[in-house]
Amino acid sequence: MCAVHINFIRHITCCGPTSTPFASPSPEPTSSKDSAVNTEVFDVATKVDVLDEREVKGELTVTTHMGFPPDGPNPGLATEHMVIAMYKFLQQEDVKGTKSIILKVSQDNEIVSQITVNTQKFVAGEYLIKSVLDASDDIVMMTLLRNMGK
Repeated sequence: MCAVHINFIRHITCCGPTSTPFASPSPEPTSSKDSAVNTEVFDVATKVDVLDEREVKGELTVTTHMGFPPDGPNPGLATEHMVIAMYKFLQQEDVKGTKSIILKVSQDNEIVSQITVNTQKFVAGEYLIKSVLDASDDIVMMTLLRNMGK
Protein backbone atom coordinates (compact mmCIF):
# COMPACT_ATOMS: atom_id res chain seq x y z
CA MET A 1 0.00 0.00 0.00
CA CYS A 2 1.48 3.37 -1.01
CA ALA A 3 2.03 6.29 1.39
CA VAL A 4 -0.65 8.46 -0.25
CA HIS A 5 -3.21 5.68 0.14
CA ILE A 6 -2.30 5.16 3.80
CA ASN A 7 -2.54 8.91 4.51
CA PHE A 8 -5.91 9.06 2.74
CA ILE A 9 -7.25 6.24 4.92
CA ARG A 10 -5.77 7.85 8.05
CA HIS A 11 -7.39 11.19 7.17
CA ILE A 12 -10.78 9.57 6.74
CA THR A 13 -10.32 7.53 9.91
CA CYS A 14 -9.39 10.46 12.12
CA CYS A 15 -11.60 13.12 10.59
CA GLY A 16 -14.78 11.24 9.73
CA PRO A 17 -17.57 9.82 11.87
CA THR A 18 -17.30 6.13 12.61
CA SER A 19 -20.80 4.98 13.39
CA THR A 20 -23.15 6.80 11.03
CA PRO A 21 -25.28 4.29 9.10
CA PHE A 22 -25.69 4.61 5.35
CA ALA A 23 -28.99 6.13 4.33
CA SER A 24 -30.85 4.65 1.39
CA PRO A 25 -32.65 7.20 -0.72
CA SER A 26 -36.31 6.49 -1.34
CA PRO A 27 -36.56 7.67 -4.98
CA GLU A 28 -35.13 5.41 -7.65
CA PRO A 29 -31.79 6.56 -9.08
CA THR A 30 -31.40 7.00 -12.80
CA SER A 31 -28.59 5.44 -14.75
CA SER A 32 -25.87 7.78 -15.95
CA LYS A 33 -27.30 7.44 -19.47
CA ASP A 34 -30.68 8.86 -18.35
CA SER A 35 -29.30 11.65 -16.18
CA ALA A 36 -28.70 15.23 -17.30
CA VAL A 37 -25.44 15.13 -15.31
CA ASN A 38 -22.27 14.06 -17.09
CA THR A 39 -20.64 11.15 -15.21
CA GLU A 40 -17.81 10.41 -17.66
CA VAL A 41 -15.20 11.34 -15.02
CA PHE A 42 -16.12 8.15 -13.14
CA ASP A 43 -14.72 6.10 -16.03
CA VAL A 44 -13.14 3.38 -13.85
CA ALA A 45 -16.54 2.53 -12.35
CA THR A 46 -18.45 -0.33 -13.96
CA LYS A 47 -21.75 1.53 -13.47
CA VAL A 48 -22.82 4.96 -12.18
CA ASP A 49 -26.26 5.75 -10.73
CA VAL A 50 -27.39 9.34 -10.20
CA LEU A 51 -30.17 10.44 -7.87
CA ASP A 52 -30.95 14.04 -8.79
CA GLU A 53 -32.83 15.80 -5.98
CA ARG A 54 -31.53 19.28 -6.73
CA GLU A 55 -35.00 20.78 -7.16
CA VAL A 56 -36.19 19.46 -3.79
CA LYS A 57 -33.09 19.32 -1.54
CA GLY A 58 -30.34 20.87 -3.65
CA GLU A 59 -28.63 17.50 -3.46
CA LEU A 60 -27.14 15.10 -5.98
CA THR A 61 -26.27 11.50 -5.06
CA VAL A 62 -23.78 9.62 -7.23
CA THR A 63 -23.36 5.90 -6.60
CA THR A 64 -20.38 4.36 -8.34
CA HIS A 65 -20.18 0.60 -8.70
CA MET A 66 -16.68 -0.83 -8.74
CA GLY A 67 -15.39 -4.31 -9.43
CA PHE A 68 -14.25 -6.33 -6.42
CA PRO A 69 -10.84 -8.05 -6.10
CA PRO A 70 -9.39 -9.91 -7.94
CA ASP A 71 -11.09 -8.15 -10.90
CA GLY A 72 -11.21 -4.71 -9.28
CA PRO A 73 -9.35 -2.64 -6.69
CA ASN A 74 -9.57 -3.16 -2.93
CA PRO A 75 -12.16 -0.94 -1.14
CA GLY A 76 -9.59 1.68 -0.11
CA LEU A 77 -8.19 2.07 -3.59
CA ALA A 78 -11.69 2.09 -5.09
CA THR A 79 -12.58 4.97 -2.75
CA GLU A 80 -9.38 6.80 -3.63
CA HIS A 81 -10.11 6.51 -7.38
CA MET A 82 -13.63 7.84 -6.91
CA VAL A 83 -12.54 10.77 -4.71
CA ILE A 84 -10.07 11.81 -7.41
CA ALA A 85 -12.86 11.56 -10.00
CA MET A 86 -15.10 13.59 -7.66
CA TYR A 87 -12.52 16.41 -7.76
CA LYS A 88 -13.09 16.67 -11.52
CA PHE A 89 -16.86 16.15 -11.18
CA LEU A 90 -17.21 19.08 -8.77
CA GLN A 91 -15.78 21.43 -11.40
CA GLN A 92 -18.31 20.54 -14.11
CA GLU A 93 -20.80 23.19 -15.25
CA ASP A 94 -23.77 20.82 -14.95
CA VAL A 95 -23.33 20.46 -11.16
CA LYS A 96 -22.92 24.18 -10.44
CA GLY A 97 -25.56 25.44 -8.02
CA THR A 98 -25.89 22.08 -6.26
CA LYS A 99 -25.62 22.49 -2.45
CA SER A 100 -24.17 19.07 -1.76
CA ILE A 101 -23.07 15.99 -3.64
CA ILE A 102 -23.06 12.59 -1.98
CA LEU A 103 -20.55 10.14 -3.42
CA LYS A 104 -21.21 6.48 -2.63
CA VAL A 105 -18.65 3.85 -3.60
CA SER A 106 -20.16 0.39 -3.98
CA GLN A 107 -18.41 -2.95 -4.36
CA ASP A 108 -20.15 -6.30 -4.58
CA ASN A 109 -23.53 -4.58 -3.87
CA GLU A 110 -22.25 -3.07 -0.61
CA ILE A 111 -21.53 0.61 0.03
CA VAL A 112 -17.89 0.69 1.18
CA SER A 113 -17.67 4.47 1.60
CA GLN A 114 -19.86 7.53 1.42
CA ILE A 115 -18.66 11.13 1.29
CA THR A 116 -20.92 14.19 1.42
CA VAL A 117 -19.27 17.19 -0.20
CA ASN A 118 -20.49 20.72 0.49
CA THR A 119 -19.99 22.30 -2.92
CA GLN A 120 -19.83 25.82 -1.48
CA LYS A 121 -16.75 24.83 0.55
CA PHE A 122 -14.99 23.18 -2.39
CA VAL A 123 -11.85 24.93 -3.62
CA ALA A 124 -9.88 23.25 -6.38
CA GLY A 125 -6.34 23.02 -5.09
CA GLU A 126 -3.05 21.37 -5.92
CA TYR A 127 -3.91 18.22 -3.93
CA LEU A 128 -7.00 16.57 -5.40
CA ILE A 129 -8.00 14.30 -2.51
CA LYS A 130 -7.34 16.96 0.14
CA SER A 131 -9.45 19.48 -1.80
CA VAL A 132 -12.43 17.11 -1.79
CA LEU A 133 -12.01 15.98 1.82
CA ASP A 134 -11.64 19.57 3.09
CA ALA A 135 -15.05 20.34 1.56
CA SER A 136 -16.63 17.21 3.03
CA ASP A 137 -19.19 17.49 5.81
CA ASP A 138 -19.65 13.78 6.36
CA ILE A 139 -17.38 10.80 5.68
CA VAL A 140 -18.59 7.28 6.36
CA MET A 141 -16.89 4.01 5.56
CA MET A 142 -17.02 0.33 6.28
CA THR A 143 -15.09 -1.00 9.28
CA LEU A 144 -12.43 -2.63 7.08
CA LEU A 145 -11.35 0.75 5.71
CA ARG A 146 -11.31 2.41 9.13
CA ASN A 147 -9.13 -0.40 10.48
CA MET A 148 -6.68 -0.09 7.55
CA GLY A 149 -5.91 3.49 8.57
CA LYS A 150 -5.01 2.63 12.16
